[in-house]
Amino acid sequence: MSEKELTSLVSELARSLRIETPAKRRDGSYRLRFDGRHNVTLSNVPGGQILLSSRLRRLPADTDTKTSMLRNSMQFALGRAASSQSCLSLDKQTDTLFIHQLIEGNTRPMDFEEIVGDFVNDLFWWKDNLAAAPSAPSARKQANVTAQPQFIQPNLLVR
Repeated sequence: MSEKELTSLVSELARSLRIETPAKRRDGSYRLRFDGRHNVTLSNVPGGQILLSSRLRRLPADTDTKTSMLRNSMQFALGRAASSQSCLSLDKQTDTLFIHQLIEGNTRPMDFEEIVGDFVNDLFWWKDNLAAAPSAPSARKQANVTAQPQFIQPNLLVR
């Protein structure tokens, strides 16, 4: 997909949402803000696809709390795997959780709008559920922790 095609899809989406078309960022991506606080980045990726991504939250510094949050997040991701096209990832350098979704670059504008809408719904769901998740593991759960959780890295996403 060319930058021009992504620009066209983003422009059509903005027109449909009755918002101003966002400016292209230095890296060629676009950032849309939903509900005044939830950012979604739209980027071209090799292979002609578009990557939707959004930051969910930084993990806490406390190891036990971080492990508990990762475990809960993995359980949520497994539970949503059949009904959601987005996937969870962890940026290990910044200890930040993200959701991502790859879509075909030749998507029609109407379908693109629906896909972005589903992604934003997933984003809202994740943010609500991560905010409501327990912040510290119970003593019983701590004793059962034997392995560090593993996440799909953003550059390894496959559809």
